[in-house]
Amino acid sequence: MGSRFDEAGWAVDPVHPLAAEAAYSLFTSDASARFDVRMMTPKAASLLGLAISVEPAKRFVHGAYPNADRAQIVLESSDFPRSVVLARVFPIERATELKARAVSVGSMGMETLVTRARRVIQLEAAPASGDPRAPLACAAIFAATFLAAVLPPDEPILFGTKGARERLENLGIGS
Repeated sequence: MGSRFDEAGWAVDPVHPLAAEAAYSLFTSDASARFDVRMMTPKAASLLGLAISVEPAKRFVHGAYPNADRAQIVLESSDFPRSVVLARVFPIERATELKARAVSVGSMGMETLVTRARRVIQLEAAPASGDPRAPLACAAIFAATFLAAVLPPDEPILFGTKGARERLENLGIGS
């Protein structure tokens, strides 16, 4: 991943946004959005039947969480090859261009989630990560966990958990 981490597993190096075309960008009003496997596991299992893990393991002592962070999200199941998604989370103030793009393509109220967002989570496939559907699967998990609007890298549209699940079902994941 090219990052350094402290004893709690939090990124030490600065975390900057990627271009909209490089990753799934999720906009959440959850100020404490973080890579907490305990929060994501129930959604991963119920939505997609996937096991999820976070590398490096993160610790949130006394409810503290980082302002910005990076992680590798690992997804797998008996029907889904081990896949790694590179993830980053940072304050919305670092992503004015992403926010403007998301608001401009929003519809059906999804742009309201963007205007209320306090954090952005970006998800991209790691090189040779396994299943190419992994970033979208991870986006579905994060959208459900943090009630986030999703701006995909390849479509000028916003969607939420339902839209992510529909796309995954069309790709043969979930039911």
